[in-house]
Amino acid sequence: PTPEGLGELEFTVTDGGPVTVLHISEVDATATGPNSVVPSICGTDLTPTPGPVCADLIEGPALYVGSQLVWDTGLVAQAGEPIRVVTTENGASPAQPNEQVYIRIGDEIYGPSPVGLGEITFTPTVSGPVSVLHYSVQTGDTSSPNSVVPALCGPGLGEPAPVCADFVEGPALYVGSDTIWHTSHYAKDNSQLRVKATENGDSPDQPNEKFFVQINGVTIGMSPPAPGEATFDIVDGGLVTIVHYSEVSGDTSSPNSVVPSLCGTDLVKVDGGLSCELPDGTAVEIPVPASFNWSSEHATAAPTWLEHTASSSAAWLAKQWERPVVTPDQEA
Repeated sequence: PTPEGLGELEFTVTDGGPVTVLHISEVDATATGPNSVVPSICGTDLTPTPGPVCADLIEGPALYVGSQLVWDTGLVAQAGEPIRVVTTENGASPAQPNEQVYIRIGDEIYGPSPVGLGEITFTPTVSGPVSVLHYSVQTGDTSSPNSVVPALCGPGLGEPAPVCADFVEGPALYVGSDTIWHTSHYAKDNSQLRVKATENGDSPDQPNEKFFVQINGVTIGMSPPAPGEATFDIVDGGLVTIVHYSEVSGDTSSPNSVVPSLCGTDLVKVDGGLSCELPDGTAVEIPVPASFNWSSEHATAAPTWLEHTASSSAAWLAKQWERPVVTPDQEA
C-alpha cells in the first residue's frame, strides 16, 4: 500500500497491464473508518488504456434452452479485424451461472463470453458468416435456461455481398390483371436466386405486396413485402415462375400490386427453346413449340407426360440429360 497517513510510493512494474487503484478496504478487511484518500499516478511508460474497438453494437435475440439457441447475424467477418461481443440478460432467468455465448465464424469457434455476463474482444483468423451460439450448443449442457442476450460490433463486420445484380424485371402483378409471371428463365441445380419486390405506386400501402417463387411449379418461398428482397438456395433446378400472393394464399381482398425482379448465380434464359450440352461437350438447341400433346405424338408415352405446356416441357427436357437412357424410345 501507499504510506499510512498519506504520502507517495514508487515501484517497478515487471509485468505490464491495465492499472487499477484500490482503496485499502478492498484489500484489508480489517481497515475501519471512511479513510478518504485521493490518488494520483504517473510513470515512465504509462499510456492510456485503449477504448473498445467499436461502439455501435448490434443486439440479437435472447438465447436460451427451450427456445432459440443460434443467432444467425446475417453479417460477414473479415480475418484480422477485431470483434467485440457484449452479453446482457433480460431478467427472465437472473443469476444463472452460464449466461455465455460462443461465436462461430465459418468453421471456427471463438469464446466463450465471460461467466455471468460481460464482454470479450477477439480477432478472428478466418473470414466468413457470423453466428452466435448459446452456451449449450457448444458444451451440450442444458441443465438450466441460461437466458442471455448477445450484441456485437466490429470494424470488419459487414453485410454479405449480393449473389448477383443483373436483375430482370417482370410485369406488375395484381388481382384483376396478371397474377403469374412466366419468367422464361431456368435456374440450374445448386445455384442461388435473388428476388426483389417493388411497388409501382398503383396501390400504395397494401399489406400483401409480395409474391411466391416457384421452381418447376413447386413453391420454394415468398418475397418480403415491397420494398424488400430475398435470396433462395436452389437445390433442384428448373424453370422459374413468379406468382402473385393471391395465387397461393387465395386472398383476393385487395389489389396488392407488386413488381417482381430476379437474378441468379446460374440463370439461363429460355427463349423458344433450351440450350443444353451433351456429356461429350456438344452444344445443342432443343426447340420448344407452343405446346406438346404427348398422347398423339408419342403413343407409347407414359400418362404423366400428357399435355405439357412449353415451360413445363422445357423443364422436363432439361432433366432428361441427367437421367440414364433405359429404352430406345426414351433415347429418341
